[in-house]
Amino acid sequence: MKMKMHVALIVVLLGAAGCHPCATSPIGSGTTVAQKILFETEYINRAWGYHHMGMWIDSSGTVWRYELAEGENKLDETGIYEESDLLDKYMHKKEYVATVSRDTLRMMYERIGAAAAGQHSDTTTPMADAGTVLHIAWVFNPASGTYREVGLRMRGDQQSDNLAPEARAIADWLDRLWETTRK
Repeated sequence: MKMKMHVALIVVLLGAAGCHPCATSPIGSGTTVAQKILFETEYINRAWGYHHMGMWIDSSGTVWRYELAEGENKLDETGIYEESDLLDKYMHKKEYVATVSRDTLRMMYERIGAAAAGQHSDTTTPMADAGTVLHIAWVFNPASGTYREVGLRMRGDQQSDNLAPEARAIADWLDRLWETTRK
Protein backbone atom coordinates (compact mmCIF):
# COMPACT_ATOMS: atom_id res chain seq x y z
CA MET A 1 0.00 0.00 0.00
CA LYS A 2 2.79 2.46 0.94
CA MET A 3 4.63 1.56 -2.26
CA LYS A 4 1.57 2.39 -4.39
CA MET A 5 1.18 5.73 -2.59
CA HIS A 6 4.85 6.59 -3.14
CA VAL A 7 4.64 5.66 -6.82
CA ALA A 8 1.46 7.73 -7.20
CA LEU A 9 3.10 10.70 -5.47
CA ILE A 10 6.17 10.48 -7.71
CA VAL A 11 3.98 10.34 -10.82
CA VAL A 12 2.02 13.41 -9.67
CA LEU A 13 5.16 15.37 -8.84
CA LEU A 14 6.84 14.50 -12.12
CA GLY A 15 3.72 15.48 -13.99
CA ALA A 16 3.51 18.81 -12.20
CA ALA A 17 7.20 19.54 -12.69
CA GLY A 18 7.68 18.82 -16.33
CA CYS A 19 4.74 17.40 -18.17
CA HIS A 20 2.22 20.17 -17.66
CA PRO A 21 1.71 22.23 -20.83
CA CYS A 22 2.44 25.40 -18.84
CA ALA A 23 5.69 24.22 -17.27
CA THR A 24 8.14 27.07 -17.06
CA SER A 25 10.10 27.89 -20.20
CA PRO A 26 13.30 29.96 -20.41
CA ILE A 27 13.02 32.99 -22.67
CA GLY A 28 16.50 34.43 -22.22
CA SER A 29 18.71 36.13 -19.63
CA GLY A 30 17.46 33.92 -16.82
CA THR A 31 13.82 34.91 -17.34
CA THR A 32 11.35 32.02 -17.21
CA VAL A 33 7.63 32.05 -17.83
CA ALA A 34 4.94 29.74 -16.51
CA GLN A 35 2.71 30.11 -19.53
CA LYS A 36 2.67 28.84 -23.08
CA ILE A 37 0.79 31.70 -24.78
CA LEU A 38 2.25 35.22 -24.59
CA PHE A 39 0.84 37.43 -27.35
CA GLU A 40 -1.82 37.48 -30.05
CA THR A 41 -2.90 39.65 -32.94
CA GLU A 42 -6.41 38.99 -34.19
CA TYR A 43 -8.25 40.33 -37.25
CA ILE A 44 -12.04 40.05 -37.56
CA ASN A 45 -14.16 41.40 -40.41
CA ARG A 46 -17.83 40.53 -40.92
CA ALA A 47 -18.34 42.80 -43.94
CA TRP A 48 -18.81 41.06 -47.29
CA GLY A 49 -18.36 37.64 -45.71
CA TYR A 50 -16.64 36.39 -42.58
CA HIS A 51 -12.90 36.77 -42.08
CA HIS A 52 -11.22 35.80 -38.80
CA MET A 53 -7.48 35.22 -38.66
CA GLY A 54 -4.52 36.03 -36.52
CA MET A 55 -1.15 35.11 -35.15
CA TRP A 56 -0.02 34.05 -31.69
CA ILE A 57 3.39 33.84 -30.08
CA ASP A 58 4.30 31.07 -27.66
CA SER A 59 6.88 31.12 -24.87
CA SER A 60 9.57 29.65 -27.13
CA GLY A 61 9.24 32.63 -29.50
CA THR A 62 7.47 30.70 -32.24
CA VAL A 63 4.97 32.79 -34.21
CA TRP A 64 1.98 30.85 -35.52
CA ARG A 65 -0.80 31.90 -37.89
CA TYR A 66 -4.39 30.70 -37.55
CA GLU A 67 -7.61 31.19 -39.51
CA LEU A 68 -11.15 30.48 -38.38
CA ALA A 69 -14.28 29.89 -40.39
CA GLU A 70 -17.57 31.33 -39.18
CA GLY A 71 -18.75 29.47 -36.07
CA GLU A 72 -15.35 27.96 -35.23
CA ASN A 73 -14.49 30.47 -32.51
CA LYS A 74 -16.14 29.05 -29.39
CA LEU A 75 -14.71 31.62 -26.95
CA ASP A 76 -17.06 33.94 -25.11
CA GLU A 77 -16.11 37.57 -24.53
CA THR A 78 -15.17 37.36 -20.84
CA GLY A 79 -11.47 37.88 -21.56
CA ILE A 80 -10.54 34.99 -19.23
CA TYR A 81 -9.88 31.60 -20.80
CA GLU A 82 -8.35 28.22 -20.12
CA GLU A 83 -5.23 27.36 -22.12
CA SER A 84 -6.99 24.50 -23.89
CA ASP A 85 -9.71 26.89 -25.14
CA LEU A 86 -7.13 29.28 -26.60
CA LEU A 87 -5.16 26.43 -28.18
CA ASP A 88 -8.38 25.07 -29.73
CA LYS A 89 -8.89 28.47 -31.35
CA TYR A 90 -5.30 28.61 -32.59
CA MET A 91 -5.26 25.10 -34.12
CA HIS A 92 -7.51 26.06 -37.06
CA LYS A 93 -5.33 26.18 -40.16
CA LYS A 94 -2.29 26.50 -37.89
CA GLU A 95 0.87 27.47 -39.75
CA TYR A 96 4.40 28.34 -38.62
CA VAL A 97 5.42 31.82 -39.78
CA ALA A 98 8.49 32.98 -37.84
CA THR A 99 10.60 32.80 -34.71
CA VAL A 100 11.22 35.80 -32.46
CA SER A 101 14.65 36.14 -30.83
CA ARG A 102 14.79 35.24 -27.15
CA ASP A 103 16.07 38.74 -26.27
CA THR A 104 13.17 40.45 -28.04
CA LEU A 105 10.67 38.00 -26.55
CA ARG A 106 12.04 38.57 -23.04
CA MET A 107 11.97 42.35 -23.48
CA MET A 108 8.33 42.29 -24.62
CA TYR A 109 7.26 39.73 -22.01
CA GLU A 110 8.72 41.87 -19.20
CA ARG A 111 6.46 44.76 -20.29
CA ILE A 112 3.20 42.81 -19.91
CA GLY A 113 2.77 43.59 -16.19
CA ALA A 114 2.91 47.35 -16.71
CA ALA A 115 0.69 47.07 -19.80
CA ALA A 116 -1.88 45.11 -17.78
CA ALA A 117 -2.12 48.05 -15.35
CA GLY A 118 -2.65 50.59 -18.15
CA GLN A 119 -5.79 52.65 -18.61
CA HIS A 120 -7.67 52.49 -21.94
CA SER A 121 -8.78 55.32 -24.16
CA ASP A 122 -12.42 55.59 -25.13
CA THR A 123 -13.44 53.38 -28.05
CA THR A 124 -14.24 55.26 -31.25
CA THR A 125 -15.80 54.07 -34.50
CA PRO A 126 -13.97 55.97 -37.26
CA MET A 127 -14.87 53.66 -40.16
CA ALA A 128 -17.04 50.77 -41.28
CA ASP A 129 -16.44 47.50 -43.14
CA ALA A 130 -12.65 47.58 -42.63
CA GLY A 131 -12.64 44.99 -39.88
CA THR A 132 -10.74 45.28 -36.62
CA VAL A 133 -7.20 44.31 -35.66
CA LEU A 134 -6.63 43.58 -31.95
CA HIS A 135 -3.20 43.35 -30.33
CA ILE A 136 -3.31 41.32 -27.11
CA ALA A 137 -0.93 40.22 -24.36
CA TRP A 138 -1.88 37.29 -22.13
CA VAL A 139 -1.43 37.14 -18.34
CA PHE A 140 -1.42 33.63 -16.89
CA ASN A 141 -2.84 32.92 -13.44
CA PRO A 142 -1.19 29.67 -12.23
CA ALA A 143 -3.64 29.35 -9.31
CA SER A 144 -6.66 29.10 -11.62
CA GLY A 145 -4.84 27.88 -14.74
CA THR A 146 -6.46 30.65 -16.77
CA TYR A 147 -5.28 33.42 -19.08
CA ARG A 148 -6.54 37.00 -18.86
CA GLU A 149 -6.60 39.14 -21.98
CA VAL A 150 -4.76 42.47 -21.86
CA GLY A 151 -5.90 44.71 -24.69
CA LEU A 152 -2.98 46.68 -26.13
CA ARG A 153 -4.42 48.32 -29.23
CA MET A 154 -7.50 48.05 -31.42
CA ARG A 155 -7.54 49.50 -34.95
CA GLY A 156 -10.06 49.48 -37.79
CA ASP A 157 -13.83 49.83 -37.49
CA GLN A 158 -13.31 50.39 -33.78
CA GLN A 159 -10.25 52.01 -32.25
CA SER A 160 -8.89 52.12 -28.72
CA ASP A 161 -5.49 52.26 -27.04
CA ASN A 162 -4.01 50.99 -23.83
CA LEU A 163 -2.32 54.18 -22.64
CA ALA A 164 0.62 52.56 -20.83
CA PRO A 165 3.91 53.20 -22.69
CA GLU A 166 4.74 49.49 -22.32
CA ALA A 167 1.47 48.57 -24.05
CA ARG A 168 2.29 50.93 -26.90
CA ALA A 169 5.76 49.37 -27.29
CA ILE A 170 4.37 45.84 -27.41
CA ALA A 171 1.56 46.86 -29.79
CA ASP A 172 4.02 48.61 -32.15
CA TRP A 173 6.17 45.45 -32.20
CA LEU A 174 3.13 43.19 -32.80
CA ASP A 175 1.94 45.51 -35.56
CA ARG A 176 5.29 45.28 -37.37
CA LEU A 177 5.34 41.50 -36.92
CA TRP A 178 1.73 41.21 -38.12
CA GLU A 179 2.46 43.21 -41.27
CA THR A 180 5.51 41.10 -42.16
CA THR A 181 3.89 37.72 -41.47
CA ARG A 182 0.45 38.15 -43.08
CA LYS A 183 -0.30 36.25 -46.25
